[in-house]
Amino acid sequence: MLSDPRIRQALDLAIDREMIVKALYSGTSEVPNGWQMKSFGEMYLADRPTPSFDPEKAKALLKDAGYQGERISYRTMNAYYTNEIETAQILQAMWSAVGLNVQLDVKETWAQIDEDTPDRAIFNASFTAYYPDPMGQFWRRYGSNSSWAAAKYFTVDADQARLGETLSTSMDMTERRAVFGEMLDRFDSNPHGSALHLLTQFFGVNDQRLTMNALPTNYLDLTTTGIQFK
Repeated sequence: MLSDPRIRQALDLAIDREMIVKALYSGTSEVPNGWQMKSFGEMYLADRPTPSFDPEKAKALLKDAGYQGERISYRTMNAYYTNEIETAQILQAMWSAVGLNVQLDVKETWAQIDEDTPDRAIFNASFTAYYPDPMGQFWRRYGSNSSWAAAKYFTVDADQARLGETLSTSMDMTERRAVFGEMLDRFDSNPHGSALHLLTQFFGVNDQRLTMNALPTNYLDLTTTGIQFK
């Protein structure tokens, strides 16, 4: 069912991300402007828009694709991520509102989620930037040599693979920024996933004893740069 990019676009357009951030995180997170992070530095494309919420367009795409309410499996675990099952239930309701028949299949292990069976379709995951560059986040997950491509979750088309090769080898910042922008544009028209919000990391700090400078990734810096005792 998800081999048709119009179905995947509809899934993406049906998500009200701002509502999820407000309802589950009291506005303490935010919706990123696409598959990127501010920690990318010079490679961060600040002028890109946040993902669109357009349920009417989603309905039109489903009609155009000839979708007839076929079951789509969403594999998830109960509490691996913060608010994981709550997010899954909200997404299921949003998809149902535009006519998508997404059913939750709650699993106990990642092996069960990854199992290559005919009904494998949707799952959730985090997109940590292992290092501050699109190669450490976007292309690490959605690239030609990614574990998900190897597991045949999706196929990276030849043009996107060519752009990814330039992104990974070019030393020209202007060229890399242009290539990354083109890759994100192509991904919008042929999406393999939907960005929801920035991953939440909450720290409790005794401000009478220390100060803490949290990193923009999920690594905990316990050096004197990250923690200073008073």
